[in-house]
Amino acid sequence: MGDYIPKHMSEPTETTLEVRGRKVAARVWGQASAPPVLAMHGWLDNAVSFDALAPLLPELHLVAVDLPGHGLSDHHPPGAPYHYVDWITDVTAIVDALGWDRFSIMGHSMGAGIACLFTGTFPKRVERLVLLDGLGPLTEEPDNAPERLATGIRRLLMTDDKTPKPLPDRELAAKKMVEVVPGLTLASARLLLARGMKDVPGGVVWRADPRLRVPSLFRLTQPHVHAFLRRIECPVLLVWGQDGYRFDRSWVQGQLDCLANAKVVGLRGGHHVHLDDAASVAPHVREHFSVGGGAVN
Repeated sequence: MGDYIPKHMSEPTETTLEVRGRKVAARVWGQASAPPVLAMHGWLDNAVSFDALAPLLPELHLVAVDLPGHGLSDHHPPGAPYHYVDWITDVTAIVDALGWDRFSIMGHSMGAGIACLFTGTFPKRVERLVLLDGLGPLTEEPDNAPERLATGIRRLLMTDDKTPKPLPDRELAAKKMVEVVPGLTLASARLLLARGMKDVPGGVVWRADPRLRVPSLFRLTQPHVHAFLRRIECPVLLVWGQDGYRFDRSWVQGQLDCLANAKVVGLRGGHHVHLDDAASVAPHVREHFSVGGGAVN
């Protein structure tokens, strides 16, 4: 599994896990004897999404993974798409490879959605849940499923034969990223892309598997997601970036109503508030882990 004890608390250790026959890269913070936390980034991001927040949580043993297809981790095999529910199998294999029976999860955006489904699937394994600008996966009405599947298959087959077109450099890519991600700072975009892109002849390309950009072949319905949320037993902290993506209030309330023990914190900041302004997020996370005789003393 690699060495999980970094030399300095403020510096991460890079490690690699063998998961389902593929390599999963991770950045590890804190001592292995500390309470374990799995950190999962958002769509097309990578493990450095937690580089600003992790050093402010020295009491935790935080393992931030590059989810399959992202960052330095291996892609899915040729011909294999990324079904959302497949992330739950991947996460199960990751924590089993780490040797963790009970642990906490911190997830941002897509990572938060994965965290919700995993915790609803295996509620006894998760002690604390931190959701950063995300509350369950996107849902869809059943009537839309056939056309979604048709569109996804067409796009997937086109992507299989497509070679990514390079951008001139990471700085241009960072500026483009800031234009489409609400509230993201240029400094944070540069940090994410330092790991998220690689040099090729003619410029740089994304390390992320192009198949990740293919529309989901299938989405759960809202009743499906509510069923998972209702099974979550552990305390949940939800941190919203007030200048991030806009979510329908009734949708958010419907999700929250399914959680037995949830606290909501709204902070000034964008979708990546945990990376742009980690100092504002960290006190809420530390409090969440200390309440009720929790993991952090």
